[in-house]
Amino acid sequence: MTEVGRLRLIADGPQQALDRLDRRDGAVLAAILLAFVASRILWLATAQASSIYWEETYRWIAANELLHRPFHSLATYQADPYQGGSLLMILLATGLMKLFGQTAFVMKMTAVLYSCATLAVLYVLARKAFDRSTAIVASAGYLAGPPVAAYWGLTLMGSHSESLLPSLVLILLSMRLLWSRTRTHATWAALGLTAGLGLWFCYTTGLTLAACALVWVALRGLPRPGELAAAVAGGVLGMLPWLAYNVHEGFTGLGRVAEMFGRGQPLDLWVPQTTAQKLWLLGVRDIPTGATLLFNAPLLSAPAVIALALAFAVPLHLGVLVSLLRVALLVAPADPVAPADRIARDATLRAREAFFIVYLGVFTGFLCVSRFSSAGAAPVDFRLYVPPLVLALVPFAVGVVRAVRRLCAHTPGVAAGEPALPLVGRLGAAPVYRPLRAMAVGVLAAAHLGASTVATVSFAAGHAGSNIWLENLTGYQMQGVLLHVKYRPDRLDRADRIAREIGDPTARFRTFIGIGWGLALGYRASGDFAIIDAYLESHSEEEKMALFQGMRWVAETMLKSLDKGADPACATPALADEARKRMEKLHTRAVGQIASLPQRFRFVSAIPTTLPGFIEPRDRK
Repeated sequence: MTEVGRLRLIADGPQQALDRLDRRDGAVLAAILLAFVASRILWLATAQASSIYWEETYRWIAANELLHRPFHSLATYQADPYQGGSLLMILLATGLMKLFGQTAFVMKMTAVLYSCATLAVLYVLARKAFDRSTAIVASAGYLAGPPVAAYWGLTLMGSHSESLLPSLVLILLSMRLLWSRTRTHATWAALGLTAGLGLWFCYTTGLTLAACALVWVALRGLPRPGELAAAVAGGVLGMLPWLAYNVHEGFTGLGRVAEMFGRGQPLDLWVPQTTAQKLWLLGVRDIPTGATLLFNAPLLSAPAVIALALAFAVPLHLGVLVSLLRVALLVAPADPVAPADRIARDATLRAREAFFIVYLGVFTGFLCVSRFSSAGAAPVDFRLYVPPLVLALVPFAVGVVRAVRRLCAHTPGVAAGEPALPLVGRLGAAPVYRPLRAMAVGVLAAAHLGASTVATVSFAAGHAGSNIWLENLTGYQMQGVLLHVKYRPDRLDRADRIAREIGDPTARFRTFIGIGWGLALGYRASGDFAIIDAYLESHSEEEKMALFQGMRWVAETMLKSLDKGADPACATPALADEARKRMEKLHTRAVGQIASLPQRFRFVSAIPTTLPGFIEPRDRK
């Protein structure tokens, strides 16, 4: 059979249609969601400090203002110019806080409920595309962790990790169009709408859109003109929030894309790396230790850390590799003596796996050609890896279920209706090896899920987090940092106007401290004082005091990191020397300016370093 003939077996037909969910699926999914919510509430109740990321404090004060007295327009509350998801998550938190009370717990539960929606769609996708067992294994992987996914699933961000939800919906809609009796324009419009909203939410969704487009073209060619028009119309509708924001803000939302591909001067501490270095670190560091965040597990010994990293990464790597081989056989000649219906089902299931394998390829390609690199020092460095890690759970689950079913069948062949599971050529094809191979797969799957669970529990119990909690003054300080990020380098007057609208003088002062933080980070990246000097000309003495306090704090903190050799961006002695010179110069300048300003403006310290206990947010005068 030719390649074209094999690919044509993916044509619409009853045996290729996506499965329907039944009552048992409802019960199973309810049990999984209940276990997920219980585990996350337990985390928040016993180890809340390990679930905090500093940007959440801004989401807290934004929700507070929207509940009581908004100072700004709604669009202004978007945390940065390229992630509309931040505004959506703030609005969701505001709604829940309106209904259930203005507490930190309710705000954190917004993130938990959003993660529940992601888990539910993951289950539905795996169930409809494959079977219930595959859906259970994939969902168990998300329930267990890994810590990098579990941690970001507890934070209220509207960023890369939350982009999983529109990504999963995109894949589900693409599969529905491929394997349904009718390809309706309404479904194409829904696909476009999801893609548009996903891109507005976070640009990471674009990687999933590219993967879906590649798989569609490979299997079906170009869409019909009417279908394409419906998708474009839906996409334009979905992008309206993005368009409205960027028209008003001078299309600053495109700046992040430019920074990722070599233009502009990003504030991120991206270490220059070659493609070979990125690929090597992806396999040996970013997945094994980044996914499990074992550098933040002080409760574990060094041998335990290594064992957990290997137990997590090796089964996942092997699962993805085997799935890649299965997908590659999609274009191989079919067995001429096999039943046609089995060949068709086999080709269909492999084509569905292709969505996830192609996505991983698109992500890896993006990683290689972009400026992005992971410093490997904190959970934030691995936030971008959450979508590929979770999507990789589906092909991993497919392989586990197929192998275990062979073991249960107790036959040298394949259980009725089950497709073949090739590994490498005929390796392990003899009947005597099949049960052993299935047992090995089961052991590896248990090792992966167990390692993920242990690593997540260890991270929750031992991760120090950012040592801050959700409270108002800290939130205003973080708002200042984000204002600098949004409006630098030539629109900082807009940041000033927003800061000056804040009625409370202490909160306003804290916001300018945060802008000073941003100025310090910008100086570290550029080494140019001209931007700071030009910006300071239009500020009062009180505002200058706040700005220089922020710059001083950043300089002192980075100098301490350099003294400890813990600065992730200083991969070479030359980079460390340059960073030290800049921070020493900035510190001297800030200290001198603070000393020259009137004493009455020195009434706010930089930031509290420890806020013990599970406390409700409040002003700290």
